[in-house]
Amino acid sequence: MINRTKAALAAILVSAFGAATASAQNLTTQQVISGLSRPVFLTSAPGLFNRVFVVEQRGQPAATSARLRMYDLNPTTGALTFVSDFLTITNVSTGNEQGFLGVAFHPQYLTNGKLYVHFSNGLSAGATTIREYIANGTPATATTASPSAQDVIFSVAQPFTNHNGGWMSFGPDGLLYLALGDGGSANDPGNRAQNTSNLLGKILRFDVNGDDFPADPAKDYRIPPTNPFASGVGGAPEVYLFGVRNPWRNDIDPVTGDLYIADVGQDAWEEVNVIPLSAANGRNFGWRCLEGFNATGLCTAPAGTQPPLLVYGHVSAVAPTNLTGCSLSGGMVYRGCAIPGLEGTYFFMDYCNNWIWSVKANAATNTFTDSTNRTAQLVTAGVANITSFGRDAYGELYIISQTGGNIHKIVRGAGAPAPANCDGDGRPDCQEILDGSAQDLNSNAVIDTCEAPFVSNLSTPANAATGVAVNPTLTWTASSNALTYNVTVATDAGLTNVVASTTGLVGTSWSVSPNLSQSTTYFWGVQGVNPNGNTASNPGTFSFTTITPPPCLGDLNNDGQRNTSDLTNFLGAFGKCPGDSGYTALADLDTANPCINTADLVAFLGVFGVPCP
Repeated sequence: MINRTKAALAAILVSAFGAATASAQNLTTQQVISGLSRPVFLTSAPGLFNRVFVVEQRGQPAATSARLRMYDLNPTTGALTFVSDFLTITNVSTGNEQGFLGVAFHPQYLTNGKLYVHFSNGLSAGATTIREYIANGTPATATTASPSAQDVIFSVAQPFTNHNGGWMSFGPDGLLYLALGDGGSANDPGNRAQNTSNLLGKILRFDVNGDDFPADPAKDYRIPPTNPFASGVGGAPEVYLFGVRNPWRNDIDPVTGDLYIADVGQDAWEEVNVIPLSAANGRNFGWRCLEGFNATGLCTAPAGTQPPLLVYGHVSAVAPTNLTGCSLSGGMVYRGCAIPGLEGTYFFMDYCNNWIWSVKANAATNTFTDSTNRTAQLVTAGVANITSFGRDAYGELYIISQTGGNIHKIVRGAGAPAPANCDGDGRPDCQEILDGSAQDLNSNAVIDTCEAPFVSNLSTPANAATGVAVNPTLTWTASSNALTYNVTVATDAGLTNVVASTTGLVGTSWSVSPNLSQSTTYFWGVQGVNPNGNTASNPGTFSFTTITPPPCLGDLNNDGQRNTSDLTNFLGAFGKCPGDSGYTALADLDTANPCINTADLVAFLGVFGVPCP
């Protein structure tokens, strides 16, 4: 399986989608799962396109247990088929906001099989705990993780049962990001979010590939040296950003790397933040001094506090949504390709009032466009008490509902433009390119087997070149979409009188064999062969003329030898001068005198029997 880079994904999306706008897309939903126990998240493992994993907060198979459930994804129909309970966690806390809250798969999961879970530990008074587990067997085909092969990566006590955060994700830097709420109760009574030495009310960053604390069994990670307080001066080394209240669901855009933080408000305002991930290093997002844009009176916000991208009120209906709510369920950026024009759109929703909204954000300027109310399109039957969004390996989005334990996939609505499907197999070409089931060697978002044959660009010898060696090396530039090349050399421009050829050549040069004749004009062409075996039907041609050898003095009959036949011809030319009938310059071996004389005869006898070079 292929794990595409974010640059490759962006190229596919840009090439495939053109200029369609997100607001123009008619969307609807497709129910893919029902009957789950308090689902809170859906995700995939890097490079594992045929599977998704669903986090259940708690309740199955027992009140204090929680499951990570595995499903097979049908890439053509979008159907999800239950495979197994990949992992069951026991002894989880049962407070309303506690339980199994998040999971993140290691960037090298297909190699090392590692995954990380975020849960409230019932054996430690609800402490937030991050554990590492390892898949059983080959990660690509594993259907369970080993409950015994666990390692506590991180743990922090929680003073109250609410505001646990719950989001966790690896960034493009390969580091693990973890969101923690302010510790709970109301109005952050311990002022933890603004205290950089306290881990609550923060987003933390770890390197799980090392261990700076070998003597501490509850701390198995390395501090990234670029963390703002990595030295421990000014704050806890794990802290990456601070001043958040309850960042329930966040997202790192798979293409841009921008960080979206959906921070649940206190009594008045819910807020969405977006910032380039690197720019978030050490930033203060304001809580508990600010709730949204508004001062709380609990403290004074320091200068440089990061403002939200947008807010909505509990009572006040303000732009862009002009709606009210009470609990923001943070969203995700659409990075799929099954819905042309929707790429880069961020979705979010309100848990209480059950509406869904989308915008396209510019993290660098903290602005947005394409503000769209999606409620009528996406709040369909069975979509209620939305806790989260999910995203599969193709970048397609899912809506997670507590009511009914339902999961719905966001899909194209009636009349929405469809993605290209040039091979007619019912799957978007872009998805086949992304998962490696089809090739796109020239990165133009068109499956190679659907493209017309390609004519190569010939390089050397240059067209109409002269004095070319009889065994020249022919070169050409690589043809887009070509796996191999066929080369033909002929004595006619139509390449029918073939004198040398090769097929299935890998590379962009060929030394002609067998040797060609001297003083002869040849034509040559190259065909690029695509993965489907198609070749250019009329390849471009160049011509060249091989070298003309210098005259061989004494070889009067031009047979490459100097023998008795040449002696007879020499005697016929003896005594002749230029202009005389029967004169030939090939008999003038002594060039001091242009006429054929005794000196030429002596020179001829000196080379008699010696072949021409």
